[in-house]
Amino acid sequence: VIVVVASALLTGCLRSSMSVLVRKDGTAVVTDTLMLTPSTLKMWEEMAKATKTPLQTLLKEQWSDSAMYAEASKMGPGVSVRSVKFVKSSKGAGYVAIYDAKDIGTLSISKNAFHEHMNTPDPSKKSAPSYVRFTRVGSRITVNNMPLAPEPKNDSAATPSDEEVRQQLTMVKKFMTDLEIAIRIVVEPGIASTDATYVQQNTITVIDLPFNKIIARFEKDPSVFRIMQGIPTPEPWSLERGFNSLGTAAKMETKEVFSFEMK
Repeated sequence: VIVVVASALLTGCLRSSMSVLVRKDGTAVVTDTLMLTPSTLKMWEEMAKATKTPLQTLLKEQWSDSAMYAEASKMGPGVSVRSVKFVKSSKGAGYVAIYDAKDIGTLSISKNAFHEHMNTPDPSKKSAPSYVRFTRVGSRITVNNMPLAPEPKNDSAATPSDEEVRQQLTMVKKFMTDLEIAIRIVVEPGIASTDATYVQQNTITVIDLPFNKIIARFEKDPSVFRIMQGIPTPEPWSLERGFNSLGTAAKMETKEVFSFEMK
């Protein structure tokens, strides 16, 4: 029962980020961070107190250490687990897993990592595979970036009224305001050149979805929310372009192939 309640609390109250640190010698370090936000942490602490169960034990029922260790083999040959640690600070609480990759050319990063962490029990709702993979030739890295598979819009569903849209926005705000999902590539020696879309200093952003900004954009223009409720035709990159249409509220790389030269 605790796990069911916890899962309901978790979905929109997480900060999930993955960074790939690329080194000059072609090795890489992957840091996978999954954190409860401070407001959600308080609810978990109350649950832990009420059930007389340590907070860390409750979190392990949602995210087991063994599952995080198992991620290494999914990332490709030559990937090993450096550490999996429970962390708690003013920013929240959760787990940080660090993986070492011997060769970035064999590394495969799942863009559906957040959904996989949530351990969705319904197989019919399992996301289609989508990966970020790398090819290295000297100091140049080519990134193969697969599109996410959007859920097609149900054509038989009636178009929601303005009042229904307002109600739906209220629910989204209640459960998803603190949700953040991000995947970034950090180039340790620095970037000499790149054709990636979102670049800041030595960091390339593949996904950046801060839902507090996204929801604020929806509230400002509910018509945008109508568009995002379903993709009329599930074409490649339609989901990413939909989020990018929100302006600076979201960043999702839509290039299937991009590259960068290391300094």
